[in-house]
Amino acid sequence: MNHVPNLALPDLLSVAASSVTTPSTSQRKILERLDTLRERLTTERFQLAVLGQFKRGKSTVLNALLEQSVLPIGVVPVTAIPTFLEPAAASKIRVAYVSGKVEEFEPKSPEALRERLSVFVTEEENPRNVLNVARVDVFLPAELLEYGVVLIDTPGVGSTHRHQTAAADAILPECDAALLVVSADPPITEVEIEYLARIRQTVARLIVVLNKIDVIEPHEREKASSFLRKALVDHAGVDPFTPIFSVSARDALRAKESGDAEAFAPVDSESSKNIWFNFSRAKNAKRST
Repeated sequence: MNHVPNLALPDLLSVAASSVTTPSTSQRKILERLDTLRERLTTERFQLAVLGQFKRGKSTVLNALLEQSVLPIGVVPVTAIPTFLEPAAASKIRVAYVSGKVEEFEPKSPEALRERLSVFVTEEENPRNVLNVARVDVFLPAELLEYGVVLIDTPGVGSTHRHQTAAADAILPECDAALLVVSADPPITEVEIEYLARIRQTVARLIVVLNKIDVIEPHEREKASSFLRKALVDHAGVDPFTPIFSVSARDALRAKESGDAEAFAPVDSESSKNIWFNFSRAKNAKRST
């Protein structure tokens, strides 16, 4: 009777991968996913996908959390390829192609990083992924990434580019939690409700950001948040205690970039840090399961 060694899961994954000496193309993709899973288990990385309908400001929310404008934004659906944001001492972009080829770039400024990134991840410059990009990783010196969380900017769902919704869906099995971005104006739509109801079983933990809060009057903001919570609970089956944070990511980012610490402080202290507190709680919950 063969003896099966008592190995930790990352080691078992390594053994399984090494047993395939000449993988086919389809097997290579599986091995790459196994290697990604092994690395996540070894480093205890917590992967959080940022989801939402196109033009809700997902990339702007991420830029505000990172405190730098590194992700492309625009007036038409922008993100076409999921972008993984990871901590590093210096900025770097790593592009992996379906063919197995890998390219790396070291931009010297957030502007240069954003321009280079646009070539690979935007619908305008890489329509329907004609470049055959398999994955894009962006390494950044950002304080909020130092908690062991990998943020994933996903394509917006619900646009005329249906392949973008498929790309967003495909990333969910790799994630430990999701941050759903909706906006105050217009309020949450039936398309968003249906999308959330569909993916709710795939997403173990959920955090909601109500973005663009600046477009409604201050006395209406609590009402907007309450309306959103009721819609999520009644129509998408979301836990009524799911955290919802109201922000204006655009205003927060502008304040940060202009050096207006006082204007940035309310969003930074009450929203960003609370959001990250919930990330930490979810990460700790993952460790205990």
